[in-house]
Amino acid sequence: MNGAAARALGAPALQPQRSRNLSLGMASTPTQNFSATLDACRITIEDRVAFSENLLGAQVQTALAGLGFAGQTSARFFTNAIDTRTNGMDLVANYGVTLADQATLRMTWGTNWGRTFVTRASATACSIGAARCGLITGRLLLQATGAFFGVSYERFSADSPENRDDGLQRVGIQVVVVRPRHGSGHLR
Repeated sequence: MNGAAARALGAPALQPQRSRNLSLGMASTPTQNFSATLDACRITIEDRVAFSENLLGAQVQTALAGLGFAGQTSARFFTNAIDTRTNGMDLVANYGVTLADQATLRMTWGTNWGRTFVTRASATACSIGAARCGLITGRLLLQATGAFFGVSYERFSADSPENRDDGLQRVGIQVVVVRPRHGSGHLR
């Protein structure tokens, strides 16, 4: 971080984080009314920007007071502290039924799964928060699963059957459920 308080507490200058994304997907439309997609990805981020630990104690208070932040008892800052690896997968299915009066009922269901692991903690991060550094590497940082379901009813105006977009009337609802969980599992 480039601020005086962060530098006084030992924060190095931020560097751009670098990432690589590998993804693979497939789609299938086995019938006119049904389609499905499956996508998987792996994202690695090096020098990921993250918050430092919450720094406490008399030494921190003294350093902050010397910079004009009297009364501050703790501090944290952004740092390129970790490298991470995320694995994820999405599955989406769509089904449509043609109804009377040029109407269509569309249903969409999907789910996703993702896990992010810390693969490396920087030496700087370890010197700032040495007490917990050995506990960071190889740990599950975040796991999230989600699901969604949507239904829409589309009816087209009889005035323009050749250009269906002009007379489109759409009513729909979508429900999304996400379960994030901060983890403590081991790297796999």
